Amino acid sequence: MTAFEQIIKDIEENKSFATDSANVYYWCSKLENGDPETLVQIDNDFFKDKNNVYYQVNILNVDMESFEVLGGGYARDKDNVYFRYDGALPGAD
Repeated sequence: MTAFEQIIKDIEENKSFATDSANVYYWCSKLENGDPETLVQIDNDFFKDKNNVYYQVNILNVDMESFEVLGGGYARDKDNVYFRYDGALPGAD
């Protein structure tokens, strides 16, 4: 049986996450390809690890190097503006 632990590090205030030896869980849903060793909180519901940027359990298709959270559920990278997990907002800059 694998024991669960609450992830500490940079997300210790967020009690929504847990990890076992190989996976990360957000509200009982597994983050696909989530890396428990490198996961950090960017903003309330935005997180990143060495593999992806996430909005809650959703993997965002973004440029990880230029990604930044703007607030209120909005974020951007060098190519697009995003709202939560809805994807790129056409025409926004």
